[in-house]
Amino acid sequence: MCLKSIAIGYIETPNHIVFFHCFNVFGLFWVGNFVAAFSQMVLSGTFATWYWTQNKMHVPSCTLFRMFETTAKNHLGTLVFGSLILAICQAINMLLKVIRKTLECRCNPCCCCCCGWYQFLFGKLEKIVKYINRNAYIMCSVHGTTFVQSAKNAFNLLMRNIVKVLIINKVTDIILVFGQIFTISFSLLITFAYCNIVQVIEPDLQTILLVVLVASIFISFFCFMVLKTAIDTIFLCVLEDYERNDGSDQRPYFMSFQLKHLFLDQNY
Repeated sequence: MCLKSIAIGYIETPNHIVFFHCFNVFGLFWVGNFVAAFSQMVLSGTFATWYWTQNKMHVPSCTLFRMFETTAKNHLGTLVFGSLILAICQAINMLLKVIRKTLECRCNPCCCCCCGWYQFLFGKLEKIVKYINRNAYIMCSVHGTTFVQSAKNAFNLLMRNIVKVLIINKVTDIILVFGQIFTISFSLLITFAYCNIVQVIEPDLQTILLVVLVASIFISFFCFMVLKTAIDTIFLCVLEDYERNDGSDQRPYFMSFQLKHLFLDQNY
């Protein structure tokens, strides 16, 4: 009996240990989202500065470093709040996933189905929050408004141009996905061809290809994330530019001639 109690004591984890584990996981989500949000706002401010400069030859120097300083001084509260909302959604989604796995082990199909449905809903909510946050960071970097006001302005601007939003989002998502696939495949193909030329043996070849695969995935992810941020920022700037200006000498457009043909009417 004594040995059984000792064994149970070793197996059962104290409640405060479980609490600190949950706290650490939630903190990991929060910090990760904050770092991603910080980089998004810096990049958005950099691209917006380029766009809202009438003469592109007069873009301020060291814009990236200036936006880094501006974001660190003025917008940390916005980033903390936005990343907190997203972290809460991710934590709830992970908790539902753990509960679902536990119910699957206990063979409870009804509760498992309900938990899976809630997990699906919170997964969609997480994607919506990510989309709102991304656009809010863009508007905040452009106008310097609060998170709530920036999200509201971005939402209203996008709803007034919902058709353009749907088309641009679908086209860019398809292009970015195929771009990542092409980049990873091309990297593996070049590596495989080079290894055949230098006659690398089979075990080393598999290791090299695995390393190249992991490296290409990470590099392509970050590169295309920057490209996605640039597309979203310029798209919002184009929509706002079109509403604020009319193309006259008094209120000229900031967009280039190519962007006018891409986003606006064909009579330009």
